[in-house]
Amino acid sequence: MSWKEVWSNTECHYFSRAEKYSFSPETLDDLIDIMDFDISSQDWKKNISSILEKIDNNRPNKVLEVGCGAGAWLFPFYKMGSTVYGIDFLPYLIKCAKSIMPEGKFSVCAADKMALNKERFDLILCNSVFQYFSSAEYANNVLREMLSMLTDDGACLVTDLFCEENKEDYKMFRMSELKITEDEWDRRYSSADHLYLNREKTRDVCEKMGFDVKIINNMSIGYNHGRFRFDLLARRKNSI
Repeated sequence: MSWKEVWSNTECHYFSRAEKYSFSPETLDDLIDIMDFDISSQDWKKNISSILEKIDNNRPNKVLEVGCGAGAWLFPFYKMGSTVYGIDFLPYLIKCAKSIMPEGKFSVCAADKMALNKERFDLILCNSVFQYFSSAEYANNVLREMLSMLTDDGACLVTDLFCEENKEDYKMFRMSELKITEDEWDRRYSSADHLYLNREKTRDVCEKMGFDVKIINNMSIGYNHGRFRFDLLARRKNSI
């Protein structure tokens, strides 16, 4: 079973969490709960402030999130007055995002099928999504498309990338956390494994398109998986 099939199944816990709010969340806490993030709304807002500090822009005009889910990352930008766009392949999560951000622009599509009519964005986000892509080639193609949609001084921030160098350490940590054996791990992920990316190869994709890149240790506050992940911040050369 692919990850898309896992998330699309109405027995998926995301569906039941969204259904609990009748697909009409009202607060940031609701959005965090739907997406099952183990973090407080206070720490969530600190993460948003950290993003704004890193991109040196207190209120980006237009923000796109690839794999936006119910909209927890976009909601603080929406509240500060940014025009927000989001894409996700799960209709029930897009329904939640549209409900809480009625002036936002949301669409149901895969990450490699974005049709945004040559829109350009001051900030493009993608949080904890790339690990569910089918291959490094697919991930690199999505990254190239994201970079192509930036304004001249825009920034692209891709967070929670699974680090290839930490694959075995993460596996052991996660097995311990879940209290499962290696056989159970293999059974769970034999048909829907996570995608691990090489830091330098990912950097190279951006640099070949004329972007400067910062590879950052995962910056999420209150997130104990962060030490196995990395974040990527890309801007056109001389802008970073």
